[in-house]
Amino acid sequence: MGGDEPDDLCRCPDGKHTFDETLEIGDRVAYRGSFSSTHTGDLMGIPPTGKKITITFINIDRFADGKLVEHRSEADMLGLMQQLGAFPSQNTQEHVARPGTIRARASFRTQLSP
Repeated sequence: MGGDEPDDLCRCPDGKHTFDETLEIGDRVAYRGSFSSTHTGDLMGIPPTGKKITITFINIDRFADGKLVEHRSEADMLGLMQQLGAFPSQNTQEHVARPGTIRARASFRTQLSP
């Protein structure tokens, strides 16, 4: 995972990636998995909670001349925010985050220079 993803943003010291599925098609590799850790650092304006978190993701990478040239990622940011108490889950109507405090980007695309 890259630059703006949960393991980079929350300073998660015990972070662990699990890869459940990998597919290779031509110049692209897709992989599905999860990231688990303890929320010990600021994450998009949410102060550390000490909660165990798990976020699922799907990444698609494109390679050219043996180099990674493009990276796309989709992650379950809503599920993460619910685990941290920033948004209500299906089991609760509680909303603890103040309006305007969440700065989340649910997906991104990175073009890498050759």
